[in-house]
Amino acid sequence: MRIRKYIVCILVLISNILSAQDIQDVLKNDICYCLDEQFKNGRLHKGNSILEQCLSKKMKSYKTEHKEILLQEKFAVRNDESYTSDYKINPKNLNAFIAGHQEYFVNECQPYYWYVSAQRAKKLINVRYNVDEKYFKTISKKIRKGKHKKEHLFQRALIYMSRGEFENAKADFYTYQEDDPNDDKITYHLAWACELNGEYGVAKAWYKQMIKKNNHFDAILGHSIVNRKIRDNARLDSVITDITYHNMNQSNEIIKQEDITTDRELDRYPAPTDCQHLKDNEELKKCFSSYFKSFVNSNFDRNVIEYANLKPGWHLILSKFKVSHKGEITDVFVLHDDPFIVNEITRILYAIPTLQTGELQGKSVDVLYGFPFSIFISE
Repeated sequence: MRIRKYIVCILVLISNILSAQDIQDVLKNDICYCLDEQFKNGRLHKGNSILEQCLSKKMKSYKTEHKEILLQEKFAVRNDESYTSDYKINPKNLNAFIAGHQEYFVNECQPYYWYVSAQRAKKLINVRYNVDEKYFKTISKKIRKGKHKKEHLFQRALIYMSRGEFENAKADFYTYQEDDPNDDKITYHLAWACELNGEYGVAKAWYKQMIKKNNHFDAILGHSIVNRKIRDNARLDSVITDITYHNMNQSNEIIKQEDITTDRELDRYPAPTDCQHLKDNEELKKCFSSYFKSFVNSNFDRNVIEYANLKPGWHLILSKFKVSHKGEITDVFVLHDDPFIVNEITRILYAIPTLQTGELQGKSVDVLYGFPFSIFISE
């Protein structure tokens, strides 16, 4: 009898664990969906209102036992004290849940990855805009004289990072670290500088050191982003192969784009509204190519050029994305050395309106596209 009771208890426990895991998986998918909705509404940087409303609406379709699990975990709350009241998201624990599943959201939830990448880049953009050359020379002079050396080393290193001078930034961080090797702020920014400089192995080692020490949120995020960048670089190699460079011209357009490449031959290629009347696939590809070029040019924020670390001339940018079987742009990946350019092009690609889907044997299918294009920086 006692053994039977133990077995029943174990089965109930396993059932509860599986149920909790099920609702976590559902939540992760729904949070990503709602982040995308918030992004499409242009509110990704303006609070979580759309996200919370979207998730609360999604919650209405959850099973009762799943709602109760969310309630117990304080991820959800009732609108009032009555048992029959509707459930809604508890915003206090929303960020904590995302932080607890950082690896998933960075690697599998593109809107979140774009958001955190843009937020990190914004910190450097603010440094670039708010610090003038006079201040830079002043703190450099104080460093040479040894006045408040650590404080000014950190400030100068941030300025170097904002300018894309990552080797100089690393040198200042390392000098600071000699005096205070346990300063987490310096360790994190040193890892970040290595990451932006493409030294992913070194960056991961610094991030891991911080995570092991105190499970630092920014370090967990940085480590996940580095893993994502390594994965994306490997994927891109298999998508875009033949690239043709441009000769400089006098066009008013700052962006030029090469021929489109796809991963499959289709009965009909995806197309924007302006191209839907065309029936020939070659014409569709040319029309889509022209539409893409025009869309990027008209939506590109010229202010990005001011803080991007680009020399005058043409700069090649590689991009890939998927047009899903629903006609939506997904899985955007942009490859370029400058993080500000990457974030801006990523933002634009996700803003492309829903397209007519590609078709194969009478069915709508996912289509992977590769778009190499160039950006021209004047003197």
